Amino acid sequence: MSTILTKQIEDGVTLVTLNRPERRNALAMSLVTELTEEMKRLRHDRETRVVILNGAGQGFCSGADLVQQGDTPPGSAPSSSESDCRPVIWERAISCLDSWDPGVPSS
Repeated sequence: MSTILTKQIEDGVTLVTLNRPERRNALAMSLVTELTEEMKRLRHDRETRVVILNGAGQGFCSGADLVQQGDTPPGSAPSSSESDCRPVIWERAISCLDSWDPGVPSS
């Protein structure tokens, strides 16, 4: 199952949906990687002028996934490698949105 869904909803407007409703769209590394790639693709899409980012299910995004893809059982402390990757997840998520400039299409 794809963690990102993309749909053009009208001329120039693309809807990008975080698709992990079972985790309230928590930012796992896989989701952030897929979101970054999709934003790069849309940046070069001359048909897209506006991107609407939303979340599937009951909430937009619950934040960083404290349990990366179910590696750690609920209630257990995450491993040091999982804790160490949280700043990277946030950095990648924010940078993919910060780099968006719909006014200057890339060629």
